[in-house]
Amino acid sequence: MEPLFRKADGRLNLTDTSAAFKVKEENCRSPWSRATSPEKVLSSASSAVLHDGRYPDNKVHVLGQYELQFGVFRGQVFKWVAENVLGYAGFLVAAMDKDTASGSRDSKNHNANKLSFKEYIELFPEGTEAIKLKIVKDKSPQPSTSKPQPTASSLPSLLVGKMPPPQALAKVIHKLVLPQKVQPSLMTGAELSDQELLTEDEQIESNIQCKML
Repeated sequence: MEPLFRKADGRLNLTDTSAAFKVKEENCRSPWSRATSPEKVLSSASSAVLHDGRYPDNKVHVLGQYELQFGVFRGQVFKWVAENVLGYAGFLVAAMDKDTASGSRDSKNHNANKLSFKEYIELFPEGTEAIKLKIVKDKSPQPSTSKPQPTASSLPSLLVGKMPPPQALAKVIHKLVLPQKVQPSLMTGAELSDQELLTEDEQIESNIQCKML
């Protein structure tokens, strides 16, 4: 059975459902766990398809019952994700296409589950449309919120007309003359094994998604 994509006025609805918010809250409170092997995911999905009276040789049906092994919606099957958080699905696949090296930072099971999820979402026109919408949104220019830094050209303006307080003038000159300080990075990765680094990356990714979504 194919997912039932939500639409409003003929357009895809990419917002999260109320059920999705509940799942996200529960997963963000629950402890993180490692991804299950692709073999176990496939076996569980095939059993679910058979239980529903469908044929396990149907790729769409089987992939739809694959359990998501990562992120804030882990534990839900792919079909549920497509129906309840299509915006998240499009964002995830678009991010995978943008960062082709992301798989090298995931564990083997995590990466296999990501690729299967990508394959499932791209099976449907609605899925590919959601991906394109997320790519367009990512490429659109974002308004800058940073304050402009004083430059050499701004210094003469301080000397024309009303003289600013000595403290303000000294602050501008200080920023123009002194070099920017660079905080050195700490190389702690050498102390960890490859598997520990992958596990740590997956935990960080899950924590970031809990804060962003």
